[in-house]
Amino acid sequence: GKASRPGEDLYSIGGPCALIFIMSYFIGDMFLDIFDMSTTTVLHCFVADEEMFDGDECYAEGKLRDWLDDFEENERKIVARID
Repeated sequence: GKASRPGEDLYSIGGPCALIFIMSYFIGDMFLDIFDMSTTTVLHCFVADEEMFDGDECYAEGKLRDWLDDFEENERKIVARID
């Protein structure tokens, strides 16, 4: 077999696993930050669109407006149940 050099033996897998975990966490966090920023940007643009334009003059698609209207209606029902 292959003879190992002194100091190259792996005595525990804890160190490499911890290093991989930390690197994976930060990489995943960076991807989720991008997703969070894009979602926030879309919502800010939608709110600005609603405030600047009325009715059919909005630039937002009908599906997005319908989804947010449904969400708002469901939220009102939930709040009404709590009160």
